[in-house]
Amino acid sequence: MLSEELRRVCTRMIDPRLGIVRRVVSVPLQPGEPRLFIVAAHCTRPRYFARNDACGLASTDYTVPAGGAGFEYEEALWRALGEAAERYAAGICPTERLVTATRRRLGERALPVERLIGFSDEQYSRAGFPFARFDPDAPMRWIEGWNLTRGTPSFLPASLVYLGYEALSPQEILQPGISSGMAAGRTLEQALLGGILELVERDAFMAAWLLRHVPRALPECELDALLAPRERELLHHPGFRVLLFEVTTDIGLPAVIALVQPRNRRAAVVGAGAGLALARAAARALVEAFQTLNWAIVLERTPRVLAREDVRDFADHVRFYLDPANFAKLEWFFESVPRSARGATESDASPRDSLSRALAHLERAGFEIHYVETTTPDLRCLGFRTVRVLIPGLHPLGVGWNLVHEDTRRLACIARHWGVPMPRRLNSDPHPFP
Repeated sequence: MLSEELRRVCTRMIDPRLGIVRRVVSVPLQPGEPRLFIVAAHCTRPRYFARNDACGLASTDYTVPAGGAGFEYEEALWRALGEAAERYAAGICPTERLVTATRRRLGERALPVERLIGFSDEQYSRAGFPFARFDPDAPMRWIEGWNLTRGTPSFLPASLVYLGYEALSPQEILQPGISSGMAAGRTLEQALLGGILELVERDAFMAAWLLRHVPRALPECELDALLAPRERELLHHPGFRVLLFEVTTDIGLPAVIALVQPRNRRAAVVGAGAGLALARAAARALVEAFQTLNWAIVLERTPRVLAREDVRDFADHVRFYLDPANFAKLEWFFESVPRSARGATESDASPRDSLSRALAHLERAGFEIHYVETTTPDLRCLGFRTVRVLIPGLHPLGVGWNLVHEDTRRLACIARHWGVPMPRRLNSDPHPFP
C-alpha cells in the first residue's frame, strides 16, 4: 500500500492525457532474476507543456525515459517519478532568464568553462567533429545559478544545463547533451546531493575505464558486513557472478563499480554508485547493475550484433557487452585481487549533513560545485526540487565509441592518486556504462 504522500503525487503527476507522466508500468522480472521492483515511467515530452511563447519558456522535442528500481515497490516508484521530474524540468528552458555574453565579459561571475574536461586537439581538428573548442570571446547564452562552494551567484552555460537546448551558434555546443548531474529530491539538499554523487561516480568510472586501471575487488566478507540482508541476496545470487570494485579517487568519497555476469555465458552488465558511506555506494552500484540486467534482457528480444563503430547511444553500450565476442574487452576487470577498501567510510546522515560533507570533500580536492535549480512551478506543487549540478574538472561520462573525452587533465591526476602509469593511449573500447 502506497504512502499518502506518494498517492497524492501519483494522482496529480500521472495522467494519460495531461500528466507529466502518462503512465507507470511495473516491469516484469524474468525467470532467474533477483527480487527487485523495477518501475518504468512513460513521460510526456516537455515541449507539450511550453507551447505559449508568452510564458517565456522554450523546449525542444526529445523523449524522456525514466525508471527506478528498489527492494520495495514504493521505493522504485519514487525513483522513477523523481527521474521523470528531473528530466522533464531539464527540458523546459526559461528563456527570459538567459543572458547573452562572453565568458571573458562575465569574468569570475561565470562557471570556469575552461576547466571543464573536453576533447583533445586531434579530436577538435577532425572534419565534422560535433563539438566546439571553448572560446572565451564567443557570445553564448548563460543562466544564473549558484556557486555552492563559495556561496555566490554563478552564471552557467544554458547549453550545459538544459536537455535539447537549441544553440544560437556552433560555439555553444561544447558537450553531449546527457543527464549527468541532473537530480530530483523532496528537498533541495537531497537533489543537490544526488547530482553531486552522480558526477563523482561517473568521474571515477570513466577514469578506471579509460586508464584500464584494474580496480580493487571488495572481499565478500567485507561486503557481507557492510550490506543489508536484501543487498546481500543480490551479491550472492546463485545465477550470477557478482563482483564489486572500489574506485575511490582523490576526492575521497567512496565510489564502487558492480559487475554482474550470468554464470552460463560470456556477457556482463555494470552499475556504479558513490556515497558518503562505502555501504551506500556499493548498494547503489548493485541495484543499478541488476536494473541494467533487466534492461539488457529486454534489449536481447531484438538482438543486434554491433561493431565498435556502431556504438552510438547508451543502449548500444549495454548491447555491445551482451555479445560473447566482446566479453574479452571486459576481462581485465577480473584480474583484480580482493583487498580491503581504502575510501572514506562515513556513516549515513541527513541530506543536509551529507551535502555539507560531500562539499567539504570536493573543496579539499580543489573542486567547486555549481548548480541551477530547474524546478518548474508544477513540480514545486508536487513537492519536488530539481537541479542540474556541474563540477568543472571532473571527467564526464561519454556516449558513443568515437566521442570519448580525450582531454587527459583529470585522468593524469587520478592516475597519480592511484599510483598507476598514465597510458600512452586511452582505452578505445566502448565503455559498458548504462
